[in-house]
Amino acid sequence: MACCYALNQFFTATGSRASRDPLSERERECLAWVSQGKTTDEVAVILGVSSNTVNSYVAHAIQKFGASNRAMAIATAIRSGII
Repeated sequence: MACCYALNQFFTATGSRASRDPLSERERECLAWVSQGKTTDEVAVILGVSSNTVNSYVAHAIQKFGASNRAMAIATAIRSGII
């Protein structure tokens, strides 16, 4: 998992991101991991935070995008080039 995290950090740092990104770095990280099929518990272990914290980051991202669920927030982030 540490290797996956390191690769994700590299691609996040070198990839292009939308200039009007409403998400915090942690919200973006959580959405990116969830978009790759990771569960809340797996993301929590990868990031070294609690499951409640991951759910909070995802909920904030959903709210910022005006999405109705995780899938819609992830789709919006992908279309926007945020993740």
